[in-house]
Amino acid sequence: MNLATARSERRAREVGIRKSVGSRRKELIFQFLGESVFITLISFLIAVVLVEILLPSYNLLVNKNISIDYSNPFIWLIGFGLILIIGIFWLGAIRHFISLLFSQLKC
Repeated sequence: MNLATARSERRAREVGIRKSVGSRRKELIFQFLGESVFITLISFLIAVVLVEILLPSYNLLVNKNISIDYSNPFIWLIGFGLILIIGIFWLGAIRHFISLLFSQLKC
């Protein structure tokens, strides 16, 4: 979140240009939410790969045999549900409201 707010000035210019060209608020909202969901999806996939790589080492460290059943659709349902919740309601909303606070005149 801190990186998103730090880059908000650059995004504000983009929003200002898009508003002055005629882009509607709804289009900007869908752009920000789509980007946030995409970033969250990529992060989820990286996390799954890291878990697969590091889980055997962790099992040796704690002397347990922990495994994840990826064929269980409930696990994927929870994962993609979290992607939507985090991507849309948390990251997307924050980026959207920060960037849309700027008007095209200030940029």
